Amino acid sequence: MKKIIEYGLYLFAFLLPWQTRWIIKSVEINHAYWEYGTMSLYAVDVILLVILFLWIFLKIYHTRFRHISLGKNKDLLSYSIWGLFAISLASIVFSGDRWLAFFITSRLFFALGLFYLIVDFDYKKNRLIFYLTSGLASSALLAIWQFISQDTFANKWLGLASHQAATLGTSVVEIYKYGSLPERWLRAYGSFDHPNMLGGMMAIGIIILFKILLERHEKERQVKKINLINLLLYFYFIIFSAALFFSFSRTAWLGLVLGLFGFVIFLVKDKNWKGLKVIFGGIGVMIISFLPLWSVYHDLAIARFNIYSRLEQRSIVERVSSSNEAWKIIKESPWGGAGLGNYGLAVKGNEPDEQSWYYQPVHNVFLLIWAETGILGFLLFIGILVSVVTNSLKTNNKFNLALIATISFFMLFDHWLWSLHFGILIFWLLLGLSVRANNSFYDD
Repeated sequence: MKKIIEYGLYLFAFLLPWQTRWIIKSVEINHAYWEYGTMSLYAVDVILLVILFLWIFLKIYHTRFRHISLGKNKDLLSYSIWGLFAISLASIVFSGDRWLAFFITSRLFFALGLFYLIVDFDYKKNRLIFYLTSGLASSALLAIWQFISQDTFANKWLGLASHQAATLGTSVVEIYKYGSLPERWLRAYGSFDHPNMLGGMMAIGIIILFKILLERHEKERQVKKINLINLLLYFYFIIFSAALFFSFSRTAWLGLVLGLFGFVIFLVKDKNWKGLKVIFGGIGVMIISFLPLWSVYHDLAIARFNIYSRLEQRSIVERVSSSNEAWKIIKESPWGGAGLGNYGLAVKGNEPDEQSWYYQPVHNVFLLIWAETGILGFLLFIGILVSVVTNSLKTNNKFNLALIATISFFMLFDHWLWSLHFGILIFWLLLGLSVRANNSFYDD
């Protein structure tokens, strides 16, 4: 049974980037499809439910398994986690759509189960990370093909939707070369719902690769042996870098720079010059990967930072408008919130005649949590992050600090880490890995 849980967890991590699902209930707003209210059962949910059931069975019937420990700040972290869940559960009462709030709260509950499984169960942490990055590598290869071919394909078994540059609503980069008509270049999606998600996960994947390389460097220096797995890791560096570039996600680019800057600062602080050599070696591989892409597509990258272009102006206006809507909802219900998953419906109550795409979450996880769960939910979520950061500082865990800095940056400028199925699961999985690394329960 332990082996089933262990290898089921590896399979879950590998398949997590793929969005295969059964749509239980499709929701429409103003006669058009609305993703954020749709109820779905994902393929990885089935795997997660099985391994959680078996793990709980072992916890109940085998007393020799230790009790879960969350580290030195375990009270703050534990109270914040279950306080956030209790607030989310209570918000169902105040929700406009209680079934939707119940469904999203259930999703959060199973994500918390994943978090505790990651912290507690006896598996090989580095092997889990390897399978996670390998799953991301398959998505990265797909993303590279999508951009080069400027085409995508739909496949229900892989959870892929079709995205065409000529279709309005598709994420593209516009440039003007000849006359007044723009060239529309498709941004790569990979296996994800949006290019920003692809870019964010490629940035997180690169930071994880740096962690693996640093650890392998320490082991190889001790045993005087170089493993060929390093070649595979550098290959992942190349394809992650290319997919990150083709996502044309400014948030992902800047978030990666922030995470790597944190890595370098802490290594300099510790005078770990050999670790810095590994970091700069990886950065060199990334630069070599970027240079040919930049030479061919630099006009597309520059266009993403041109705030006067049509699409960027529209993006700015939408984000400002969305933030104003969020503050309006917060002022209307600062304590109870609109209910988990009900942010879009709350916006509809204020703006009833917009198109369905208008009712998307605000591009700021912290504002979104405040709007959906109230001020207490917001403070409890901050408490979770503060607890993990504090423990990471005490244990001098550079990887955790770089990772959390990057994730927090993404949360400031996007919503997918709270609003979408994949974002919720990957956030709690990475948080579990961070807590486990701080505690060092097992020799991984």
